[in-house]
Amino acid sequence: MKKKWVGIASVLMGSAVVYWQNRKVVKTTYELPIFDLPKELEEFTIIQLSDIHFPNELLDTNHLTKQIAQQKPDIIIITGNLVTAKGNYDRKEMTYFIQGLVNIAPTYVVSGYHEYKMKHLDKLREDIAEAGGIYLENDTIWHRHKKSGVLIMGLDEKTAQQTKDSLYLRRIHVPEEHSYDVKILLAHHPEWFLFYHTEEEKLPDVTFSGYAKGGHVRLPVIGGLFSNNQGVLPNYTEGVYAHPILPDKLLVISRGIGTSKKIPLRVNNKPEMVVAKLIAKN
Repeated sequence: MKKKWVGIASVLMGSAVVYWQNRKVVKTTYELPIFDLPKELEEFTIIQLSDIHFPNELLDTNHLTKQIAQQKPDIIIITGNLVTAKGNYDRKEMTYFIQGLVNIAPTYVVSGYHEYKMKHLDKLREDIAEAGGIYLENDTIWHRHKKSGVLIMGLDEKTAQQTKDSLYLRRIHVPEEHSYDVKILLAHHPEWFLFYHTEEEKLPDVTFSGYAKGGHVRLPVIGGLFSNNQGVLPNYTEGVYAHPILPDKLLVISRGIGTSKKIPLRVNNKPEMVVAKLIAKN
């Protein structure tokens, strides 16, 4: 009988730990060395959120907004899966959240797999625009900062899904006057990182991605357990990576915030807010 109660207690304790892990956001800070970074952009701060999955976000988004405000970011980016495709998200709740972000810093959003699959993407676009966010679909936007700025490129998920060759950025136009400026790419999929660097005039200095959700379950030493498109023991689930041929070009992967319907819990894998600071590369 004693063993039985010990077993029950262990299960309850484990369940409580997992429950808590899914509702507490951790902050991960990266310094990203950029070649020829203008001095005005030194410590330019980017908050990255990914895979929030309204209405399956599990955590208190008001508290998340307060955490973001404390970082005093220059911009906020959301790298896909803001909503769940078949989740019937609360439009007022989501719009209120985006408004809260916009009140902190300019907020840029790109689509993910769930936006690609949803039936009423036009409504989501309207909600983001109404809240003051900027939804990028193969667009570029010049974000001025002091006497300099960064060129933000947003890859549309539909284009990424339908690309059959390596030219993932073919529909993104980089204005000639910004050819040599710092470029930031928002692209949902980290596993296609190499294909984002096939057109010289569009080479992003930093690519921000999500999608993998940290591998859902994280194991000591091993890391993430599974990711769509990458399978078991995936390579790209979190952290910063350098391009193998162009080592100055970086990839930042967020573990994301929410969960998927297939795997509704995160284990040893707390929701993550990425704080990325640009620094000059010596």
